[in-house]
Amino acid sequence: MRENPTVKAVHIRENGLRKWSISISRTMSFRARSLTTKKIDGSFTAQYKRIYDYAHEMRRSNPGSTIKLKVEDHNGAKIFQRFYVCLKACKDNFVSCRSIIGLDGCFLKGRFGGELLTIVARDANDQMLPLAYAVVR
Repeated sequence: MRENPTVKAVHIRENGLRKWSISISRTMSFRARSLTTKKIDGSFTAQYKRIYDYAHEMRRSNPGSTIKLKVEDHNGAKIFQRFYVCLKACKDNFVSCRSIIGLDGCFLKGRFGGELLTIVARDANDQMLPLAYAVVR
């Protein structure tokens, strides 16, 4: 299911017969697919519920860093909007960087999606220095 989340129950039955030489009923393959999907998506949901813990731990372990978290209250449920991190060490090293900044982004795959944005600069040794990153919807 992690490799192919859109796998059909028919294919689960065929794979069970081919790999382990057991026949699986249609109902059993549907239940197996739904349980697996709930287990995978449940881990995503549990991680997003702990986003405040992650932000507090980042602030505690990296004093002077900038961490911004935005969630929206929607009918009593909190909905993730964005998460921004700029570490103190990266801020301090930016003084010795060249005046060119690069921005790159990639899409996050998973149930909730989103986009990871990263800001980088070149330091005095021609190495890439990550200045900040953000996860946005």
